[in-house]
Amino acid sequence: MDKDVKEILDSLTREIKEIRNEKEKLKNNYEDEIYKLNRIFNSLPASVYWKDLDGVYRGQNKFSRDKMRSVGLEQEMIGKTDHDLFPKEAADEYRKNDLEVIKIEREFSKEEVVILPNGETIVQVSSKKPLYDKDGSVCGIIGNTVDITELKEIESELKEAKNKAEIADIIKTDFIHNMEHDIRTPLSGLWGVTHLLEKKETDKSKKELLRQAAEAAKELLDYCNDILNFSKIKSGKLPVFEKKFDLKKMVEHIAKLEQPSADTKKIKLQIDYAKKMPEIIIGDEFRLSKILLNLVGNAIKFTQKGSVKISVKQGKAFNNRHFILILTVKDTGIGIPAEKQDLIYEKFVRGTPSNKGLFNGAGLGLNIIKQFISELDADIDVTSKEESGTVFTCSIPVKLPLLNE
Repeated sequence: MDKDVKEILDSLTREIKEIRNEKEKLKNNYEDEIYKLNRIFNSLPASVYWKDLDGVYRGQNKFSRDKMRSVGLEQEMIGKTDHDLFPKEAADEYRKNDLEVIKIEREFSKEEVVILPNGETIVQVSSKKPLYDKDGSVCGIIGNTVDITELKEIESELKEAKNKAEIADIIKTDFIHNMEHDIRTPLSGLWGVTHLLEKKETDKSKKELLRQAAEAAKELLDYCNDILNFSKIKSGKLPVFEKKFDLKKMVEHIAKLEQPSADTKKIKLQIDYAKKMPEIIIGDEFRLSKILLNLVGNAIKFTQKGSVKISVKQGKAFNNRHFILILTVKDTGIGIPAEKQDLIYEKFVRGTPSNKGLFNGAGLGLNIIKQFISELDADIDVTSKEESGTVFTCSIPVKLPLLNE
């Protein structure tokens, strides 16, 4: 054989061998990918299946087969239609959904209640999409069905629990509202009579006992007022109501109410009403008075010596009538620890434990203030340091009346 021909044949043989090896590699890779895809497909935790245009099942994953067997469908699905497998009503619905998907060529999802051959009722969500052939024509549908029966049962239990909680809350609210007069009236009378007797009594020992009784009655009345007001506020029965009122007179009235408490502790209670601050404004007088009353009351409660100062001034103006009212209450009291400053507005949260008996209160005042501030579209800020006092600053949008009369 000619040497050149032999070399050509040897070269061709090598190339054929390399092609065969490459082909074998591609075949192995292809089989490996198919194996992986099958494993993934059969490991999906949902029923996946596909049908042709006539509604005949052409394939399904392992989860789907196992699910069918678990509900009493032992027969093979492949080659069958829904009418061969399910009750007529359910099969008609499935076929209707399939035809809709084929017609619109879009995904279709629906929650279905199904009665299985074993009599069990389940709830499932079925999602179906068009299945296309290599030419891009619709050749059937592919579906994915998830059994959500357990989730629906949990949802139903949660709804029932929510309904029970709402009913209980309504009963509680109605009880508090019905009891409001019966609780407040006798306590108010007890405090008033005891306080009056204490003023008239000349015997020092009896006077002291009456003073203690009056303080206890007043403390209990304040607790009841806090809780009853809190319930009314949380029930949403106090709409924001803006009207014209005398702000300066309101501030002076609150200071007058709190003056006896300040005098008892020998604390100086001051008012700094800015000269340029209007006296008559339009706003929610009830909420403004409750905000200031709670802040001043707290300031006096947590101040053992020094002073409590109420400052009122005009902040940013938006136009000729609308502006920001700046209310500040500053004290020289015990202050608020840094780690508790984010919690002070939570309901029933107190600065000191109730069992230590250092300071009274239900822990509702600042929570109510925070709600009122939110309802007025206002802001409240606090700066404080332990043993160095606290400053609460409220920025509240208000407006000027057209006439001051």
